Amino acid sequence: MDDKLACVCSSESQVKKGRYEHMGEKLFAWPGSKRRAAPSPIRPHLAPMVFSGIVEEMGEVVSYAKLPSVTMWDGSTQAGWVLVVTMRVGLGDAYIGASIAINGVCLTVTEMTESTATFGIAPETIRRTNLGSLTAGAAVNVERSLATGARNSGHYVQGHVDGTGAIAHRHVEGDSLWIRVAAPPEILDGIVEKGYIAVDGTSLTVCEVNRSEGWFSFMLIAHTQQCIIVPKKAVGDKVNLEVDIVTKAQRAAMEGGGGGGGGIMLGLGIGLGIGLAAAFVALRIKQQ
Repeated sequence: MDDKLACVCSSESQVKKGRYEHMGEKLFAWPGSKRRAAPSPIRPHLAPMVFSGIVEEMGEVVSYAKLPSVTMWDGSTQAGWVLVVTMRVGLGDAYIGASIAINGVCLTVTEMTESTATFGIAPETIRRTNLGSLTAGAAVNVERSLATGARNSGHYVQGHVDGTGAIAHRHVEGDSLWIRVAAPPEILDGIVEKGYIAVDGTSLTVCEVNRSEGWFSFMLIAHTQQCIIVPKKAVGDKVNLEVDIVTKAQRAAMEGGGGGGGGIMLGLGIGLGIGLAAAFVALRIKQQ
């Protein structure tokens, strides 16, 4: 008997919207087994929420403004920043409360129209990211959170930006565009050559790291140049940076001496990667 675990749908109907699928109740069964499959322990609403760093479209900022009265949980009001972005793909299966990454920042949809999504921006987000510098008409990278079982062509991006860097240099080699980004030491410490980095939410491969001079670099192929906002930026412009979660976990473990909080963080990081990979593979295997 094949030892592969298969995922079978109890409903043949499938409604596909963008990269999301509704496939009815998912059931696990051993291939060839005559026993009724047990209900899957994996549910889309319980699966870890991540992004891939593969930007789906470039949206445009309609407005970014501080409103004088945003309603709080107790009915009181406080001033707060609100971002409105036009998008097409991002709205295909969105809903109030959905997670959408804007320039790599995981944001919650609070309002929707046929062509726009509205997000509340917290003070911590303004401090950590480049969203505070957005103006009407600015282009932004847009990516919806991954559905359970969706293909990940980038890497696991949380949408939790570590901080910003600044474009320090750019040059062309053949049809590729080299970008060098100056970054603070606490971010550079987590960046490794040929590792992953999310820049404004785009999953990229690190080409070089120079810690003594305080920069790292990456290269964009011609296709990517046309799909993201980074090539539109000039030297000195800020970009959002998110270090790979596995690198973060390893660094936390080393700083913690391999135990305590560091060990827990390492376990969570490795567990996240292995768990998500195993869940996604199991959901994609067809019964033979």
